[in-house]
Amino acid sequence: MHLGLVAAGLAPFGQSRRVAELGLLVVPLHHDQLGGVEPGRGLPHSRRRDGKQQAADLRCHMVTLVRPDELAHDPEPAAGGDRPGLRLDISGRHPQQGGLARAVRPDQRCGEPLADAEAHVVEQRSPVWQDMANVRHLDVPPGAHHRTIASKPPPRQRDYSPVKPSGPGQRPRKRNEMQGGRAVEDMSIELGKIGIWRHASGFTPELLAEVEALGYGAVWAGGSPDGDLGDIERILDATDHIAVATGILNVWKDDAATVGPSYHRLAARHPGRFLLGLGIGHPEATQAYQQPYAKLVSYLDELDDLKVPAEGRALAALGPKVLRLAAERTAGAHPYLVTPEHTRWARQILGAGPLLAPEQKVVFETDPERARAIGRPRVQQPYLGLTNYLSNLRRLGWTDADFADGGSDALIDALVLHGDAETIARGVTAHLEAGADHVAIQVLDADPRPALQALSRQLQLPRR
Repeated sequence: MHLGLVAAGLAPFGQSRRVAELGLLVVPLHHDQLGGVEPGRGLPHSRRRDGKQQAADLRCHMVTLVRPDELAHDPEPAAGGDRPGLRLDISGRHPQQGGLARAVRPDQRCGEPLADAEAHVVEQRSPVWQDMANVRHLDVPPGAHHRTIASKPPPRQRDYSPVKPSGPGQRPRKRNEMQGGRAVEDMSIELGKIGIWRHASGFTPELLAEVEALGYGAVWAGGSPDGDLGDIERILDATDHIAVATGILNVWKDDAATVGPSYHRLAARHPGRFLLGLGIGHPEATQAYQQPYAKLVSYLDELDDLKVPAEGRALAALGPKVLRLAAERTAGAHPYLVTPEHTRWARQILGAGPLLAPEQKVVFETDPERARAIGRPRVQQPYLGLTNYLSNLRRLGWTDADFADGGSDALIDALVLHGDAETIARGVTAHLEAGADHVAIQVLDADPRPALQALSRQLQLPRR
């Protein structure tokens, strides 16, 4: 993302309202939308390391050049007028919100999905847009304040085209055919592309044997397993090769001094098969919930001291700070109750390397009303009563109206995929195409086996 500030020095050149670059959109911003930039002061010089500011008489309105997919529609009228505003919230820096740019939901335009973000924006051009529609470049005079703010690489483009056979007698891989192996190249744990998420108590020996035979790469044991990891050890003992991850272990529930030795016990007995998923939980469920980010950092520090390797652990992460922490201190992130839109944004935050393994709920039912009758109660309780999830959904454009009465149909359909195997597989693959390395499917049907069998065939998982 490139940030160009229109300083007073540009006025004599007559280009304060003629700023554009090919492939980028121009959005007017007020200076107070850029936290850390004070009126009358410049941004830190890109080559200055002493932290000093270069003085510049900034205009009140600045411009930010952004990609079309980073735009957010502002439901409130812009100051001084009734036209729709366009706003980019810079993560962690916005003085009011401090969040990311909120996505435009497809159902916010008469129920019709948007062809692309840029087409939506062009229809709501501000006066600045009208003046700059045909401008191709900006000649910035020497000494004018211009700084490039580093951003994470865009999501990786997944190639699902046929792959040539690697050896004699082998057939080419078909489009969207899932392969086994490591979700991330430098990970020692083989998760594959598709796994199963379920409460730890729901993994019976019979179900585990079938999941393993159907070609799923990992099982994620939810329900905040105990720190001695006894339930996880039971699952590992009952299986042959499938990876097992906690989804997640609550850091408030068990201290690192308990979890560290438990991790080493399982890693020694089942090398290369256990991933320690950690999370901060929710303030509604934990009385001691204070300074959650600092708690996560200190917990990871303790695990470091106990020689629990970073590549052997992952973080439950929704917002930008914890996503970055997951990228820096663990193998990656395991977001829960998310959509492909969140996956796309999370990949931008994480960058190209770390693991991104979102959870996705599904109901194997083609009738929408019956499917929602199964999915809505599982979303409403407890998730629509937990502020962490509500805050994340608001980032994606959902509102309080969507959270009322157990969740709107649009919200439930986005969080709980339903339909036949082809429809559900398409929704799961959307996460992979958005940048996920692995998707953990949580089947909400009373008997998960029909859905798991059908999805294994549809996704062409490598059966053993």
